[in-house]
Amino acid sequence: MFARLVFALLAVSAARAQYSCGEGSKGYPTSQPVQLERKYMDPGYRNYSVDLNPNDVNRYCPDGLEATFIWACDYDYAPQVKVITLTHAEVYRTGSVLYEGYIDTILYCASSVADDVRGSVVRVVPAQNAAPAPRVGVAGMPVY
Repeated sequence: MFARLVFALLAVSAARAQYSCGEGSKGYPTSQPVQLERKYMDPGYRNYSVDLNPNDVNRYCPDGLEATFIWACDYDYAPQVKVITLTHAEVYRTGSVLYEGYIDTILYCASSVADDVRGSVVRVVPAQNAAPAPRVGVAGMPVY
């Protein structure tokens, strides 16, 4: 079991080698990891809400979730990730929002699941009432 966790973490880490990533987790993994489809954060927004659709999660984890790991990556600075529940997280982009960032999610089900299960159950949207981030030019000066 520990070897699977290490392998999953190494695979995700290798894919993120050129980005700065923040991570968050909830729960205690003891089962097979389920790597979900990578989701992208659009340029121009600082706050993102990450929601796992409970109906879709039930397809992959019929006995429920035991843990969720989320990595949010940006080109320059690691975003802050706060996993609030097993199916909801908040991401705050700390660096420039001029470029696209991405979010990787790994679920751990309460019971074992089949190998190579890949889901698209994650919905990533700008947080409610999130205003576009101000444009910043050279040396942090606002762009008008």
